[in-house]
Amino acid sequence: MKLKRLLYVNILLITCLLIFSLYQMYVVTSVKAALYHVQNELQNTQSELSYLHSELFSLSEDTKWLAYTDYTAAYPETYGPPVTITISWSFSENESESSVFLRSRAVGESEWHTVDAIQSDELFYEASFDVLPNLEYEYQVVSKGAMTRSSDIDYVPADLYRPQPLTMEFSSYTHTNNDIISAYEAAFSLPANQPDYFKATKAQAIVTDKNGEISKVPLTKNKNGNLEQWTLQISGLQIREIELDVTYGNGKKHTRMIYPYEDYEFDHFYN
Repeated sequence: MKLKRLLYVNILLITCLLIFSLYQMYVVTSVKAALYHVQNELQNTQSELSYLHSELFSLSEDTKWLAYTDYTAAYPETYGPPVTITISWSFSENESESSVFLRSRAVGESEWHTVDAIQSDELFYEASFDVLPNLEYEYQVVSKGAMTRSSDIDYVPADLYRPQPLTMEFSSYTHTNNDIISAYEAAFSLPANQPDYFKATKAQAIVTDKNGEISKVPLTKNKNGNLEQWTLQISGLQIREIELDVTYGNGKKHTRMIYPYEDYEFDHFYN
């Protein structure tokens, strides 16, 4: 009798465990199905958001008031600010009898400087103004007719009017004693795509030896990818001090110390 009761209890327990296991499998399967559904919904939502973003971007481009913008620079024959920047643009639409002008200012200034735009075609205009190399500039196009309309404030590309000094990439030297070196080498570069007005045309090292005697050592020019590279090699001198002397396409000359320290202060480069 006891064995039958024990057997009955065991069968009952096994049955309960089986039912519980089946329930667990059902719950896990349901959760997986729900997660799969959520993932699908999330992917669909992301696809819809991506589509809406694309549509909004296309709509923004289609309704952009300034449909086209271009920048050119006119440089003086020899170095001496300012550089004249001309901004050309076309409207997607504009009132035929409106007065169009461009206003510009150095970033940080409160006052705008206004110039009338010159119309070259029905919807094409251009305007020019002078810039200084040590400042950054922003501008805005304005049209006044039955209503006044203005573009977003944008920036003038600084590489059009701001030269890049010949910048050191690396240097190495051999010491003797008493802070005197017997050999020195270095490489300098600047962007090769700069206007000829800003490119380096000549570079030399002015070397002062331990006795105060001065020698001039020319740098060698070559192209390295998107860079115009100048290399310097000095040997056979007991070097105390080295200055880098560079002449640029606009006639400007710039001299700075490169040994025993490098002068990184280029503010005066733009004067």
